[in-house]
Amino acid sequence: MSFSDFVSVLVAGLDILVHLDAKGEIRIHIPIGSLETTEARRVWLAGISFSEYCSNVSDIDAYAHRLRPVIDGGWICGLAAISARLGNPADFMSVQTVGGLATSVHGRDSSRFVGYLDFKPNSAKREPSNIPLARPETLRAWATEQIDLLTGSSPLEWCAVTCSLCDLGLDPLNIAHALIVVDRKPLPLPLKEVLGVARLRGLAIVKSGIMEHVETYNTEVAFGTYPTFRPVRNSKFLSLERADGVPKDETSFIGCLARYAAKEQSRLLFREERNVARTQFWGPVHALILTVEDALEPS
Repeated sequence: MSFSDFVSVLVAGLDILVHLDAKGEIRIHIPIGSLETTEARRVWLAGISFSEYCSNVSDIDAYAHRLRPVIDGGWICGLAAISARLGNPADFMSVQTVGGLATSVHGRDSSRFVGYLDFKPNSAKREPSNIPLARPETLRAWATEQIDLLTGSSPLEWCAVTCSLCDLGLDPLNIAHALIVVDRKPLPLPLKEVLGVARLRGLAIVKSGIMEHVETYNTEVAFGTYPTFRPVRNSKFLSLERADGVPKDETSFIGCLARYAAKEQSRLLFREERNVARTQFWGPVHALILTVEDALEPS
């Protein structure tokens, strides 16, 4: 990687022309607002993704046509596409910025979005928070267009999009999918079908022994004979925090499922079975069993 490659990522979100004078002047960045064609956006994405050194060209082509500006109050707060990628690939295809300048050139992945998004700073040191700079209504409008552009995606890709929306502080309820293992077969299902499975047979979630979170290092495909929730990647969507039997995060898997159940005049019940297995790194894990209780008909 050359110094000019490094600087081009550092200034990825600036809406100005940037030249580098090192053994002859070269242009390394054009104003982000001038990237109006898919081809111009593809070239920009290839540059910040180090595609000259990585085998991610096909991924860049797949995402370039969905890159859209995030504009709030006349300010460009991003040029991004929602991620439909499984896992947490270290593919350099996203840049998190503060004031248009990258907070890190290395250690970047596309688990939430592809392209760049500006985030609010945590301090004067420009440490990024997890809160996008764009107002929630602006980010929701961008996400709505992304969902329209994703029409025809596979159910498994919708599982990843669900996580991406949750991680960006957006509500995935209307498109939420989850990967459920039923009789040893992995099935990516919309929430309506997940609720149907839970109502008929119950639903197991393998829970970390050290925090209120789905265990991501578990190698068991399913827990007993229960249909079992399986994460497609680490995400806020995996939060299992509850207060008085109610999920704390309504955009998490259990939060979304509880809200969908409420729409169906039902509620989720939670029961925990402890020390059902062990992981190599974190010791014992537990099983959270979900069942569905239908509301009584009014007399």
